[in-house]
Amino acid sequence: MEGFQGYSPPEPPPKSSKMSVMALVALILAGLSILGCMILTVWNIALNVQVADLRQANAALQRKTTELTNQHTDVAHEQSIIKQVAVFNYMSHSIEEAVVTDDFIVDKITFTPTGDGELKSVLIDIENQPDIDLDYNGDGTYTLSKNELRTKMVKLIQAAREYYGTDEEAPEWNESTLVTLTVKNYDIGDYADSKFLFVDEY
Repeated sequence: MEGFQGYSPPEPPPKSSKMSVMALVALILAGLSILGCMILTVWNIALNVQVADLRQANAALQRKTTELTNQHTDVAHEQSIIKQVAVFNYMSHSIEEAVVTDDFIVDKITFTPTGDGELKSVLIDIENQPDIDLDYNGDGTYTLSKNELRTKMVKLIQAAREYYGTDEEAPEWNESTLVTLTVKNYDIGDYADSKFLFVDEY
């Protein structure tokens, strides 16, 4: 054992220095974790701000889209009204003095539309042909019997309606469309649902 006398085993390091290294590593890791959490929190806040900005921009875009859609709808409605007025004016000018029967001439015709673009009513002011002018008393009255005059009036209305029906762009003129007849602006009567009534009959 004498050979081993000068040898002394190394002393183990003090426990406190090993613990302080581990504590330092744990502290560094904790600090990095806190720093990472702070970075992630700041990044999350920045993303939330961007999302909020995008939502506001999206809402503004939706409002603008709705506004433009409404404007487009308004313009389309106005265009349909202008088109309808143009069709009615064209038909008025086409029918006036072009639609005639043996007894009458259409002097003026006016079309009144409904709010949704359908034909609501028609006003026809007529001129007498020379032969029937002899039977005209004035103020919208004639010496002819009501049945004979009714037949002549219905014939004129049907001729105007046939002429009107040749235009495909014009709203439908059907049997229920109210037609008012005047002669030299004096009321004669109304036609609707295949019935003609003189002014003194309603």
